[in-house]
Amino acid sequence: QRWDTLHDLFSELCLCLCSPTDPGKPADLSEELKSALLRCLDALLHAAYGDIVLKLYEPIMLPGLGAAVSLLLALGEKEKSREVQAAALRCLQSLILHCDCTQEHVIPSSDERCSVGSTMASFLPGIAMAVSRIITGNLRQGHAVTVRAIKVWSGSVGLVMEDAQLQSSKACETPSQELGRVGQLVVQRAPEWVKSTAGKL
Repeated sequence: QRWDTLHDLFSELCLCLCSPTDPGKPADLSEELKSALLRCLDALLHAAYGDIVLKLYEPIMLPGLGAAVSLLLALGEKEKSREVQAAALRCLQSLILHCDCTQEHVIPSSDERCSVGSTMASFLPGIAMAVSRIITGNLRQGHAVTVRAIKVWSGSVGLVMEDAQLQSSKACETPSQELGRVGQLVVQRAPEWVKSTAGKL
């Protein structure tokens, strides 16, 4: 129930899943171990209280969150096991607050949702491109993987490009100077950015 516990476990699970020599790529682990780690990650995201899990989306977390998103996309796209692919995409659904399982989920306020949308805007191009490749990729990957990928695409686009958020002044807030170099990763969802991104989608 504490932020430091969530942060440590989230980081540790991501470290276990990624290659020690190339952190951007999944580790060469057995299918069973990858599935178990992804189940743990999904359970962690579901177990954390709302005010604590929403700290994951604070601007200072952008580097760590970006690494997790990249790792899950790589597993969803390149993993040979359908089970692992689907589990990775399920974790992504949880991260974009678009999980459709029967458990209880965090229901953020409009301001909190706008903050999450601003954070996830940094990753939208990468998510949209990778998930599009999964959707149009190998026909043998199975229905479950394709459906999960479509849900990730629609959920991420719906979150970041939501009209109510784009009309809010919070969507264009200038990042705090205290963030230092991390502030360069923060996306301001100004009209020009929205138009450019919509065109690419």
